[in-house]
Amino acid sequence: MIHSAASEEGLLTVIDLTGKELYSTSIQSYELTFEWNPFDENLLVVSAFTEDWDFSSYLLDLRDNNLKEIKLPEPFVRWISEDVLVYQKWDEDGISLDAPLRTFSLKENKTETLLEDVYQFDSQGPYLMTVKVDEEENEESGLYAFFRNGDKSVGSIEAPLLTSFSGWVVPFYDLMDNGKNFIYLRATEQGEADLYDGGFDLLRYHLDSGNEEVIFTEMANEPLSCSPSGEMCLYGFQFDKVLNIETNEIIDLVH
Repeated sequence: MIHSAASEEGLLTVIDLTGKELYSTSIQSYELTFEWNPFDENLLVVSAFTEDWDFSSYLLDLRDNNLKEIKLPEPFVRWISEDVLVYQKWDEDGISLDAPLRTFSLKENKTETLLEDVYQFDSQGPYLMTVKVDEEENEESGLYAFFRNGDKSVGSIEAPLLTSFSGWVVPFYDLMDNGKNFIYLRATEQGEADLYDGGFDLLRYHLDSGNEEVIFTEMANEPLSCSPSGEMCLYGFQFDKVLNIETNEIIDLVH
């Protein structure tokens, strides 16, 4: 999908891998966000923002090039099934650091609360990941929990989180193999993000078996983008390194 904008209007264009235009339309917006449906590649949700950050949401069906407005509670959503979206319902005052995680069914036009007090979430295919922080028990440790098909728990791990002025820093990670494997950078100790110099380990957590393995040590907290198979990852703020997960090699792409 290509989004180009001029003042108050955005041009939304969808092309295939050969560059052929499949769909194009104009939407009143200052900014657009979109989310492809991994269960049905013909569907995507688009949210259009005004200058004041009010938003309207749309469902685009490429089978018949139909763009229809839908009423979503929040603009930033993820798909967890062919017709169900998941989102965090934030308080309007914006003070809280966590929020309920809710689902919205497009077919039934129904909202349900999935989990309470979620700090951060992500999804890949049928797998959902949430991060929670228990401020009363240990505010410097995060619980990563994993679910399949929305609400079936398939595992969890606990890891140190670095604190910051605005909350906590969740180190970079990626969900691989359609969500079955979780690769993540883990701080070696707790601390403040601005002062931390303890380094990070790169670990892989297998959701099917519950096993966890250390792949690299003494890493920096920089972005990861892994192949679906999980054998290779691009790494670094410029993605200028390749991590070979199978051979434990780090290859510099820029010399």
